Amino acid sequence: MGRATDAIGHQNRNARRTDATSAMSIWGFQGWRVVAACFVIASVAWSLGLFGASVYLQAVTAEHGWAISTVASAITVFYLTSAALQRT
Repeated sequence: MGRATDAIGHQNRNARRTDATSAMSIWGFQGWRVVAACFVIASVAWSLGLFGASVYLQAVTAEHGWAISTVASAITVFYLTSAALQRT
């Protein structure tokens, strides 16, 4: 309905081509840029969550005066609990 048709009712080829290439640009399909951005964001977020505890451990213990073993134990319990909950 929304496409241009000629007098006989055939769809205009240019209208069809415009619809098919709407996601394309001079640099190619734009979806790959979205995939790349999601990959970078996920890599940074997951690395901070997984490996960031060793960085934050010193700052948390210095700020609150807690023992390093207490904070490390809490982090370990968190990782084990989250792993156990993901299996269900």
